[in-house]
Amino acid sequence: MTTVGELDALVGVVASYEPSSAQLECARLRLADACFGYQLGRGTSMAGLLDRLGGHLSASPSRTTPGTTAFELAACIRYTETDDILLASCVTPGAIVAPAAMAIAGAGPSMPSDRLLGATVVGYGVAAWCGVLCGGVGALEQGRWPSREIASLTAAMTSGRALGLDRAQLMDAALLASIWHVEGRLTEPARELSFARAVALGVEAAEAASLGVKGERGVAKAVPTNGPGLAGSSRAAGIVDALDRAIGDARVKLFCSAQQAVSGLLALKKVLEASGTRRLEEIDAIELELPRACAELVDRPVVHTRLESLSSIQYQAAAVVLDPSVLWDVRREELTLTGAAARVAPLLRVRASEERPSASPAQWGARATLVAAGQSWSEEVDDHPRPGGIDAQLLGAKHRAFLGADTAGLSFATVALEACMELETGGDLWAILQLIDALSASGSSPEVEPGASATAETEDNVVHFALMDAGEATSEYRGSGSA
Repeated sequence: MTTVGELDALVGVVASYEPSSAQLECARLRLADACFGYQLGRGTSMAGLLDRLGGHLSASPSRTTPGTTAFELAACIRYTETDDILLASCVTPGAIVAPAAMAIAGAGPSMPSDRLLGATVVGYGVAAWCGVLCGGVGALEQGRWPSREIASLTAAMTSGRALGLDRAQLMDAALLASIWHVEGRLTEPARELSFARAVALGVEAAEAASLGVKGERGVAKAVPTNGPGLAGSSRAAGIVDALDRAIGDARVKLFCSAQQAVSGLLALKKVLEASGTRRLEEIDAIELELPRACAELVDRPVVHTRLESLSSIQYQAAAVVLDPSVLWDVRREELTLTGAAARVAPLLRVRASEERPSASPAQWGARATLVAAGQSWSEEVDDHPRPGGIDAQLLGAKHRAFLGADTAGLSFATVALEACMELETGGDLWAILQLIDALSASGSSPEVEPGASATAETEDNVVHFALMDAGEATSEYRGSGSA
């Protein structure tokens, strides 16, 4: 488990770290992406469940608590599977950091944007560092969920920075956050609710520390430690490096999928185009070669639930071949491709490779081999289409791909992105969330029927496939160590 010494080192960096202006601008984009995730999430069954649980955001911050706000935001954003991801640590920081920052923004509407954005930068770095510390992809292989394991501590540090806590108070927040921990696999929606509760507890820990509540040093167990152990100056330097890089390194989710499947699906798309194959009946065999850690998580021939459809490479391969718009269906209330996935499964072999990733755990490459009409084609994807980085152009394309014909939702997403780029206070961010709720309540939430925005002839389908192509757009900001 995380030691008090490790927490001391982390808190010391969190308390003193000063983000650059470029990092602060990147944080605006991360918050905008999270707002879009919440907008999508308000059109799903998770939003209905939260409303029944009484967690729906109040019209006034004074009538709700930051913990309640963080809980709802985290559950909605994570449920969509559209939040960003840090590959090396295998955590999804946007669904932790943004809800924590947004919750504190609601409680302090006059908070200057630089404090809110700085807390976001720091939160991404804490998530990156703690995710590596707990084992990253290796934790998933053991049946653990790194994002949930690091959620409380990350949310506490994000909230603490936003609240302006000093080093001693940040340490109390870290210790208070460390007393809650859950391991093991859960099914949907309990999975997302447990994750959201972990985020909420981190926010509440920071609030308690701000009011003078002390943490207990004898019970520190914030993060299960299975990753690299560092001591002294090496540890501090590693934390600073994580904070320098993480806000730019996180990968934007381009469609709804477990990230471990993304490179394989991109490689499949490339080989289908290279071969000119258009119909499932033309395919004799498909082999997808993935890193072993990825292959074991996504090789799921049988799909019964929405969550399984998001991780099954067989189900999503059927979508790539037959109906790509399914990849942008956040709700998936009906698993329309279950039968097609069953037809794909006998044709598709997932091969685990020890050679991938060849350079670092932050590279999840794939190779697809297709056999059709007696011929064989092979295509390779070295990594995610964009090696880290985020810009307004990419987010705009993401909005169009997900929303398509929902003009009201698309117009709002554009306005929200522009508003995030001009944030001046915490109240500005809270206003965006309230408008998302109003949009949902009016019936104009992004509930486009699967396929409504994607046919072979439409411009939107071009957007869909453009997002799957490698090298789309140029990032305005990446972390200092990004490729």
